[in-house]
Amino acid sequence: DEQIQINQITSTDIFRSLQETLTQNYGIIASSTTELSVKLYDPKVQLAIIKTSREKYPIVRSSLMFLTKVKQMKVVASTISVSGSARTARNAAWKEVEVKCGTRLVRVTMRWIDYLIT
Repeated sequence: DEQIQINQITSTDIFRSLQETLTQNYGIIASSTTELSVKLYDPKVQLAIIKTSREKYPIVRSSLMFLTKVKQMKVVASTISVSGSARTARNAAWKEVEVKCGTRLVRVTMRWIDYLIT
C-alpha cells in the first residue's frame, strides 16, 4: 500500500472527488448541471478556491461536508468564506494563508495567487 502525500494531490484530484461527491449525494443531473472549477489549490497551506454559480453554491458547499477522501487520502473539508467576486475570494484566501503561515508568506505568494484568480 503506497501512502499518498498531501503534495501529490492536485486541483484536478479535488475537482474529481468533489464531482463524485456531488453525484453520490445529488445525482447525475445535479452533478452535470453544476458549474464547478477549482481555481487554486496550494498543498503547502492546504487551501483551495472553488468557483461555482450563485444558484448551485448551496449543493457544492454541502457536498464539501461529505467529501472524505481525495485520491484515497482522508480529508476534512470546510468552508472558510463564500464570496461573490474573485477579489473577495482572494482576500479571504490571503487572510487564511496569513493565519496559517504568517504575513511573510503572504507577501511572497500574493502575486502568484493574484495571477491564478484574475
